[in-house]
Amino acid sequence: MHIKEIIIEEFGGARDKKIALAPGFNLLTGENESGKSTLCAFIKYVFYGFSDPKERERHSSLKTGNSSGSLIIEHLGDTYRIERRDSGRQHTVTVYNEGSGDEFSDWKTEFETPGEYFLGVPPALYTRSLYVSQASGGKLDGGSAEAVSNLLLSGDEALNLKQAKKTLDAARKELKLKKGQGGRIFESEQRLRQLRERRERGLSVKREIEGLTLDLQNEEQSIALITKQLDGAKEALAEIKAHKIKLYLDNLDKVNSDLNKNEVLSEALKKEYSYGAFIPDSEYAAKLISIDREIRIYTEQCANIEKQIEKVRRELSIIPPKSYETYCEMGKRESIISEYSSAQSRLGMFNVAFFTTAFVALISLLALIGSYLNLFQPSNILLFTVLGISAFFAVISAIARCFPAKKIKKMMSALKATKTHSVPVVCKECDEYERKLGSNSKYLIETLDDTKSKLQNIRLSEQELLKKWNRSSLGKAIEDCRIYFGKLEELKKEKANAESKRSVLNAYLEQYSEKEIQAAQALPSDSTIPNDLSSVNDEYIHSLEKHLYDANQRRNDINLSLAASGANKLDIERITFDIEKEETQLKEYTEKLSAILLATEALESAEKNIRQTVSPYLSKHSSAYFSKITDGRYPQLRLDSEMNLSYLGNGAESVTDSRYFSGGSADLAWLCLRLALHKRLSENLKVPLILDEALVYFDDKRLKLILRELSDIALNGVQILLFSASKREKEMITGATVTELNCVV
Repeated sequence: MHIKEIIIEEFGGARDKKIALAPGFNLLTGENESGKSTLCAFIKYVFYGFSDPKERERHSSLKTGNSSGSLIIEHLGDTYRIERRDSGRQHTVTVYNEGSGDEFSDWKTEFETPGEYFLGVPPALYTRSLYVSQASGGKLDGGSAEAVSNLLLSGDEALNLKQAKKTLDAARKELKLKKGQGGRIFESEQRLRQLRERRERGLSVKREIEGLTLDLQNEEQSIALITKQLDGAKEALAEIKAHKIKLYLDNLDKVNSDLNKNEVLSEALKKEYSYGAFIPDSEYAAKLISIDREIRIYTEQCANIEKQIEKVRRELSIIPPKSYETYCEMGKRESIISEYSSAQSRLGMFNVAFFTTAFVALISLLALIGSYLNLFQPSNILLFTVLGISAFFAVISAIARCFPAKKIKKMMSALKATKTHSVPVVCKECDEYERKLGSNSKYLIETLDDTKSKLQNIRLSEQELLKKWNRSSLGKAIEDCRIYFGKLEELKKEKANAESKRSVLNAYLEQYSEKEIQAAQALPSDSTIPNDLSSVNDEYIHSLEKHLYDANQRRNDINLSLAASGANKLDIERITFDIEKEETQLKEYTEKLSAILLATEALESAEKNIRQTVSPYLSKHSSAYFSKITDGRYPQLRLDSEMNLSYLGNGAESVTDSRYFSGGSADLAWLCLRLALHKRLSENLKVPLILDEALVYFDDKRLKLILRELSDIALNGVQILLFSASKREKEMITGATVTELNCVV
């Protein structure tokens, strides 16, 4: 099998590239970043796809994020084209037979990837055997060692002895755990033990059946006697219960009567303390108390302020004018003088109007008298009209001047003013007195005025509240409220107590049926409980019921013992049959377990033999390669069953661990191991060997010997793809197809 052509549509940085390959030795050269590693990755991608998301992201097209391309291969005389495409979540791989042009799908029946079908190795083993990367043969790990073991033994990497051992161990666990506390054998032994115990118990119970039967008859008689006593006691208790219900009903009637009486008293109390349509409530009482408290507070504040004012006056030794208090009550100087001046102005105006109209009336009267005396002949109608109008306005002016005159007189009287000691003079004296008192006394006076104003407003509110309830004084109203609310609260408490009693009585009566209540109502009002029933109560009933329950329990226990005994002949025979059946099943499980243990022992032995055959094979062929390439310096490489490498030097007396190799010798040793592994994998089917810069660290001498060995391998029908950035391989190699990679990416 070999690769004929690589066709890259888009992969990483490569796009629209085709590279033809020869069947034998192919040397692909190019400078760094020319795409050698990209081609190696692309070959693995077409055969196996991406192994993880990181690899997909690393090799997706830089432009589109997709990957696609194909390989043309020759396999067993036929030519195939393997196409693979990855676009987003779409991943497809298709194989075509180039000769017929048809799709080839035989590989899908047993394998997930084309590489497993055409190369014969799974993805994990591909990078450990057919592909050698730069500067290492790469130590074989446990996974490759196990896969190689199976391949060398049977040619089938999927034949996994460890998995077979695991399957056998699971079957062994299903039958019996190591500690014996589980598995089918354990469960079968448990069932067998239980069946034997049941049979022994049945035989034991059978001997007790006769005694249990006698006990059952005695219990039946006891139950009948207790049932009779219980029926009689229940009838007696029903009569007692009827009398008790009767007592509850009588008490309920009394409570309802008390509630009706309470309602009547409440209505009468409300009517007694109501005025019109008003009935005092808690809010009204609170207002009364609040107003009473405020009146006391403001009255006390007024008294305190007056005391402070008196104190200030005493301290200043100033005697206030006699009219100062009236002056303070009437307002300040500006308002008093303004009001006084306004009254004087109105009085003057009315005086002028009076004297003017009186003078006109007098002239009109004299003219009329002259007319009557025939002194001259004026118009009498005009004179009478003028006389009437002037007289009318004179009277009106006389009446109107009384109002400002009265106000002036009242102000002069209040301020104790005279014609010589006028109102403006009094105001000036009071202003001077206030000035002398100072700002503190002024503030006290203003505060006193404000407090008196507030007190006056509260007095008005007091009168409104008292008028609303028709009470003469605030104290009387508050006291009446206390008496009213006290009586009302007593009635409410009595009502609440009665309602509570009614709730309790109703709760008691709810325990009884309508039939029991009707029976109690039918009793005479003077009926009493008979003396012979006084000893019957719930406790006595409960004691009889307990005796009856205990007797029933004993009877049930006896019946259960009889039913569960399994003591009759048919049950014992069935149990004996089940025991024989379980013993047969247990024998089968035991024989199967013995076979599994024997198979496990054989597999362990086979696994040991397999591990012992891998190392000799790899040691033999890797030693041959290693000896030739080192020109006989190291004639032998050894690989133990755990894939640990050691060597035997020329003339050495003992085997030396590989860690004592130089760096180049260590790389060569691991490369020889890979070549030996590839040789084994190519025995049945020649598969390509890919080396990506794997020879870069070898010197010229060893490089020439390695190339000779690779040429020999290629002559045996193996395709070799050697990727190199160095010109040494091109100069040393002969008979190889050389391809120059001119910037694939």
